[in-house]
Amino acid sequence: MNLNEFNNLYRYLSVKVKVNVTCICGQTNNIFKEKALENINNNDVYLCMSCSKKEHYKINPRNEECNQKISESLKGIERSEETRAKMSQSKKEFYKTERGIELKEFLSRKATLEHSEGRLKGFHRKGYFKSAKNNKPIYYGSSYELRALYILENDPSVVSFETQISIQINGRSRCLDIIVKYEDGSKEIFEVKPQERLGEEKVVLQLKDADDYATQNNCKFKVWTEVDSGFKNYREILLWAEQFIFNQDDIDLKSIRLEKDCIKAKKHYENNAKNDRITVFCKHCKKEHTLARKQYNNNVKKNGRFICIVENGHLIGGRTKDYLIKDNPYADQGMKQCANCKEIKPFSEFGNDKSRRDGYASRCKVCRNKGQVNV
Repeated sequence: MNLNEFNNLYRYLSVKVKVNVTCICGQTNNIFKEKALENINNNDVYLCMSCSKKEHYKINPRNEECNQKISESLKGIERSEETRAKMSQSKKEFYKTERGIELKEFLSRKATLEHSEGRLKGFHRKGYFKSAKNNKPIYYGSSYELRALYILENDPSVVSFETQISIQINGRSRCLDIIVKYEDGSKEIFEVKPQERLGEEKVVLQLKDADDYATQNNCKFKVWTEVDSGFKNYREILLWAEQFIFNQDDIDLKSIRLEKDCIKAKKHYENNAKNDRITVFCKHCKKEHTLARKQYNNNVKKNGRFICIVENGHLIGGRTKDYLIKDNPYADQGMKQCANCKEIKPFSEFGNDKSRRDGYASRCKVCRNKGQVNV
């Protein structure tokens, strides 16, 4: 995002208001307008922290000694298995003390509150589902939950539903995914989970707490997985969720994906492929060719060996056709065999064809003028 685009969107907003700005890599950040303007003025366009560092190190590259120090600092302190076991045991003992129990309850309440407000699971699809049954937007924290809300919205037996309900059960703070109310007055609690995670210890404990809460409040309980979604796997649910989200906002999903792929490809080329080049000596033209390593690898993969532009007319194409590289046994005599009439004639009897190895057409001029084709 450059300065003109930024001013067109946020010209009349205060500098203390948070705005959404997009980096050249496609990442969108929510920061104060004042900081965004400062970033754009310094770099001509808005750069996220990662891109800003890369641009800085292109101008002022780090030396090997600096890289070594950074590498050493990231390793952390090396501890033996015995020390790690002692640290783990001491942590478990701490959480059994009065102060540890208070801290654990505080962290649990904090995590539950953040979860109910949608401040966790940043890598999931999250947003608000426009529900006509509830006359308000309903928050969802993943693509699975969005699919569940969509099915409940279209279920005639469902009156209303709520999501992300904070509860206290068995001395722990939990956040129920969905509570559904039906026409007959009954209620049901949905815990939305991928089927592959149902065997995890923490998930088993979470489902048990939700089931206990449902029993105490005379509600039915159900674990909602991809089996109930109408799709086969996570990938299908994710694609549906993306399409549904973009359709709600009248955005062309195909063009958005294409734009993101172009940004990724350009970024990869600039950081990797652009400077990764190789020089190859060609036996055919007796010259050296310098080209990208990826281009060279594709050439060898498709042709079986490196074929230069002089030998075959292109660097990377399909596998070379036999009739294009087949030697003319009569070339030394200045003659060629017609592919149609099979007569051996001088080169003057053939038209020019640069795609052929010897530079002449496969049929003689007489056969071409008659329009004869060898079947």
